[in-house]
Amino acid sequence: MSLARRAVWPEARGLPHLGWWALLALALALLLTLGGIPAAAALALLIVQRARPFDFLTSCLIVVMWGSVIDYTTGQLTLEMSLLSIALVYMVFCYVLWQRADLLSFPSTPITRPMLLYQGLTLINFARGLMAGNSARYAGLELIAAWAIGCCLLVCNLRMQRAAIATALAWLCATGFVHAGLGLHSYAAFHGRRGDNSFEPVSGMVAALLLNFALRESRPRRVVLWLALMLPCVLHQLLSFTRGYWIALISSTLFSVLVFSARGPGSGERWRRSALVVAGLGGLVAASGAIGALTFNISELWQTVGTRFASSTGTEYSYATQSNVWRLVELANALRHIHESPWFGKGLGYTILFTEPIFWSLHSEWFIHENYLLVWLKQGLVGLALFVWLLISAVRTGLKGRNLPDRWQASWCAGTAAVTFHLMIYSLVHFPLAEVNSCFALALMWGGAMAMTARETTVIRWRRQAPSS
Repeated sequence: MSLARRAVWPEARGLPHLGWWALLALALALLLTLGGIPAAAALALLIVQRARPFDFLTSCLIVVMWGSVIDYTTGQLTLEMSLLSIALVYMVFCYVLWQRADLLSFPSTPITRPMLLYQGLTLINFARGLMAGNSARYAGLELIAAWAIGCCLLVCNLRMQRAAIATALAWLCATGFVHAGLGLHSYAAFHGRRGDNSFEPVSGMVAALLLNFALRESRPRRVVLWLALMLPCVLHQLLSFTRGYWIALISSTLFSVLVFSARGPGSGERWRRSALVVAGLGGLVAASGAIGALTFNISELWQTVGTRFASSTGTEYSYATQSNVWRLVELANALRHIHESPWFGKGLGYTILFTEPIFWSLHSEWFIHENYLLVWLKQGLVGLALFVWLLISAVRTGLKGRNLPDRWQASWCAGTAAVTFHLMIYSLVHFPLAEVNSCFALALMWGGAMAMTARETTVIRWRRQAPSS
């Protein structure tokens, strides 16, 4: 007797699950609304999340990459921020599922107290700004940037062992490569400097982090691998023709070398290794720059770099120094507004009016090209003191873990200190910690360093746990 097999539609193995069709529909919707590159990036992120559902680290990494490509210069900021907010809510949901009763867990690190105080003061100044009639839109942009760095209080509860570090590091490298690709594509198309979303500080942060892994690697082949991973990020910062990026990268490199070599037993060998690593990176950058100049048919590349760097402090009006003049006018105008309320600031969302010195047009802006003055304007000297305390505490936390026995943990912690120093220098000429592009990546680095260096954790629960039988 034979049994006839009947084909049933649900048993067909070649058909994807319904969830994959939903992802495809969402990617098509993003393609129609945002364009090809954002749709492809979002689809890749969603596929990763679909493969590892409700995993907190995965959801955090998605927020890091998506937040890094937010473009403040186009008319789609509201839509992009809305999508980012959805991803952020999902990340918090994953955290709640993971932590359950231990939601409010705070490790004992130098960052914890200033971060909690800074977050609380930011909420107060957000409310003050709304009550004073400041722009709710701009206040919201500043608030979400503050919340972005506050995500380190969630990340710090992860177990940052070798596997988690490797996953986070690979994702940060991928994020840096995305920005490098966007920047190189823009430079190839326009053969010049563009101040748009193609050039953000994220790739410089990734390069500063990777340098510390290269310095602590004992095998020459792996040192070359770390330098190769750094190369696209360093080239991206070079071709941005942004002097703030260059100075910050040079400063963080010197900081990393000093922290690694320092004094003590074996310092001579460490200084020699540092010199070789930095020289090797410089050679790779010079060779790649020469190849790029030939490829793009731009023979004056290095001459342009030298001219641009030499004009860093010039004030005589020219094309190369017009940004310096703009910032001086902006600085003088901002100080007048700060003088009106120096202790407590104007509240989040406050905007200033000034006449820019190039086309003599009247501008209304919510930002200042100097992060410390921006915090002083919005949150007063009290907020500025907390802000500086927070940054110094982050450097201290990183330095606290630079001698951990695990080489990868020590490299991550030292790299976190270097990245923080990198942004402290860059904040003198821009406002990276008032935009989400670099804040989520910084929160990931801070949270990882906090998890590696904390020796005890304070857990706040709403009710007492039932005694175990």
